[in-house]
Formats: sequence, C-alpha cells, structure tokens
Amino acid sequence: KGDDVCLSYCEHMKSKSNSTPDTRYRSSGGGSSRTTSSEELPDENFFDVNSEEENNNIIPATIAPADRIAVLETELQEAQENQNWEECTRLCVQLYALSRMIYDTKSVLGGTSTVIEDYHMAKVQWNLASSYQQQRFISQAIQHAQAAADTISKCSSKMKPNKRSRDNDNINVDLLEINTLHSSILITLAISFTMLSKHKEAHRALRTALKVTPEPVTVRKTTAEVYMIEKKVDKAIAELEMALSIQMKLDIEDDFQVAEISRELGKLYEEQPDAEIYAIEHNIRAYEIFHKISPDSLETIDCVYAIGFNLSKSGQYKEAVGYLEEASKMYDKKYGCYHLFCLKIAAEKSNAYMKCRDHNSSIPSLLNLIRRQSKVYGKQSEQVRESMTWLGSVHVSIGEFDKGIILLKQARNSQLALCQTKENSHYLELCRLVQKAKNRRNRSTSSSTDLEANKKTPLKQKQKQDCFSSSATGSMDEDAAVSVEEANNYKDDFEDDDV
Repeated sequence: KGDDVCLSYCEHMKSKSNSTPDTRYRSSGGGSSRTTSSEELPDENFFDVNSEEENNNIIPATIAPADRIAVLETELQEAQENQNWEECTRLCVQLYALSRMIYDTKSVLGGTSTVIEDYHMAKVQWNLASSYQQQRFISQAIQHAQAAADTISKCSSKMKPNKRSRDNDNINVDLLEINTLHSSILITLAISFTMLSKHKEAHRALRTALKVTPEPVTVRKTTAEVYMIEKKVDKAIAELEMALSIQMKLDIEDDFQVAEISRELGKLYEEQPDAEIYAIEHNIRAYEIFHKISPDSLETIDCVYAIGFNLSKSGQYKEAVGYLEEASKMYDKKYGCYHLFCLKIAAEKSNAYMKCRDHNSSIPSLLNLIRRQSKVYGKQSEQVRESMTWLGSVHVSIGEFDKGIILLKQARNSQLALCQTKENSHYLELCRLVQKAKNRRNRSTSSSTDLEANKKTPLKQKQKQDCFSSSATGSMDEDAAVSVEEANNYKDDFEDDDV
C-alpha cells in the first residue's frame, strides 16, 4: 500500500495472468522458442530510476525497501521543517506500510522481533501519530501513539541485562535513546488526550513519562501546560519551578531553556495576587538571557514590558517608567506607533508618569497619546476622552486650572449623551472639584470685604456656583449638572491622585 508503482505493476501482471492462456512458449519441431509481444511487458521506462514520472514523489520500485525507507525519512524531515502536515501524513503512511512489511515479518510468523526492529517500528508509529495530531485527527493520533508506546515498552524490556544477550543486532540503539523516544511518545499521547479534554489520561501518561525520561524538564513543562489548561495555576507554577531548578543545575551559559521557563513563570505570577516581586525576578532573568542571544527579538521586548508592567503594578512607578519607555520605543519600531498594543503601552507609560508626578514628561506623553488615539479610534472615542481627562487632571495638579477645565469640558462634551451615567458623573465631579479649587484660590487672594460677602451668600446660590457655569464650560443641559449632594455620592470612587 505504500508504493503506487509497485501496486500498478502487480495489477498489470495480475490482469495478464487472468487473461488468455499463455502462448509465449511455442514448440516448433524438436525445440522450443519464446516470443514476446511488446504489449505483454511494461514500458521500457517502467523501472528506470531516472525516467520522468508524472508524480515525482513516487519512488521507483527497483529501490530496496530499506533504501526506500531512508528516502522517505529524508522527505519526511523536509516536510516537517516546512510544516506541510498533509504531506507528512502521506509519507508516514507509506513508511508505516513498508516498516510493517520489513519489521513485523517475524511477529506475523510467530517469531520474536529484535530491539532494533521494535525501535524503528515505534519511531514510525510515533511520527504517524504526530502528523495526525498536527492535522487534528486526534483519535487516530491516540491510536498510533498507544501502539508506539506498547512497541517501545517491549523494546525497553529486551534491553535488560538478562535479555541483552539475545539481541546481537542492537548495538546501534542504547537504552538512553529508547527511553528518550518512549518519553516523546508519551508526551504526544498526553497532548492528544488534552486536546480531547481527557486530563486524567494525560496526567497518567505524563507520570509514566517522568519515570523513564532522561529529560524531565520537557515532561514537567508539558505537565504545567496541562495544568494551565485546567486553570490550576498553582500546580503549573510548582511544575515549572521544579523544571527551572533542574535546568539551572546544568549550568549552561545563556541557556535558552532557562529563559523560556523563567518567562513563563513570570506570566503566571502576574496573574497571582501580590506576586509582582516573583514576576519581576523571573522576567529580569529571562531578559538578561534573551538580550544576550538577540537584543531585538520579540522575547526581549516582551520581557522589558513585563518588568515595567509589574513594577508599575507594585507601585514602583519611578523604576517602571524607564522600562515602559524602552518597551514603547522597541514596540513602535517593530509594529509601528499606531498598533493597538503600542497604544496600550503608551497609555500605561503615561499613567506611570502621572503616578510618579513627573509632569514634565507626562504632559508631552499624554499629548502624543491623544494624537495617536484620535487617528486610530477617532476624536470622539472613549480612549481619547479618558486620555483628555488624565491630561486635564495633570494641568489641575500643577495649578493650571483654566487649561484643566477646558480639557475636562472637551472630554465631557465628547460623550454628552452619556452624561447621566456614573462614569460621566465622575468627570463632572472632577470638573466641579476643579472649579471649587479655582474659586477657593480666587477667594484667598480677594479682599476681606469680598470674603464677608461670599459668606453671606445663600446655600442654594453657593450650590449653583459650585456647578459648571456657562462662562467656564459653555452651555450645559440641566440633566448634565451635578449638585453638591449628588457629587458627594461619587466622591469615594475617586483616587487621591485624581482629586
């Protein structure tokens, strides 16, 4: 079944044997002569290796089975590198058919196969299972992976000292290679079970793999992935921590595995409450290794951003702005300044500048952010409105009340239809506090006569002055006005920095 040319020739000969009686041998007198017609034989190029076939992938039938397997394995490796999984499956099916024909002959006849035969058969079955898995044929992948696991288990048992003498041809395969293949087969089986949400079977296969594998790091990383799919973050962290400790004991300089595991741990710790210090530690370790390997790689940029994000999350804003600034430049260079993720980082950077009260940097940063958001989201978008509110609050905090009120008014007017919602009430309350602060400053500089007059103002008139007047903010609907009593209901929702 693995060779179309072979099958074609077999069908050709079968049709000839079932046709008219053979008259190629004819006796004439005392001797015999053989006559052959051109129609009875295959084409002269049928067995020619160098002849041009319509399908170039067909291997000529004159090649020995072992050599044909070598050719197919070379093509399979090339297809795997190109991630052509359909072609991989086709080649694996041919390899499986040829391998059964070669290596399973003894089993069919009641004999015992050797270690080398079992090893090659298990490897072919594993390649076929992996190809099916990549094409999402999970049931077939599990079937062949389980068959491969059974085959390699027999191979392992034959390598024991009391049975080693029976295998005179196993010098090309040692126990380390057998256990490595056994572990890879079980990992493939576990991943296939996970894709069908059969997590118990997946963990059972991984526990078996951990007993035989010479590379426990790979098994523990796969186990952590299964736990993450199950939303069991604590167990996933424990597995990755063990994998990291094992890998670091190898003491490999600029070990990519260490950086990869550390980055994954950093991501998991980010999701945990009050675990920013661990996330920062692992991301810094990953950054140092990634930066040495490739300074401009995406892994390096991700680590820079993750460090800044976790520093900002833990309240270390002054340390965070440096990393966020660097990450913003690197992402802008890689994706362009109008990429959505770049805008997100720019907003986080501006927020960090505000939190550490670096107004000289926060104002230009926010202006640049508003310009970019306006082009991507539109001038009336919620993102622009929020950034304008931030910018207005910065101007208020440095005493520039007029600029702050104008920006806050523009932010409010961009979504006037939503002025009754709680979110817009936040903006209105902030505007009211700004106006109140401005009035307080004006009163402190006015004469004592003006102060006395202000004290005699009735309460209702005071409440009216505290709200936005048309001279300060332009015309305003009555529904949009916020009284002192109504504004006090939202005062607790404000952060101290905003106020």
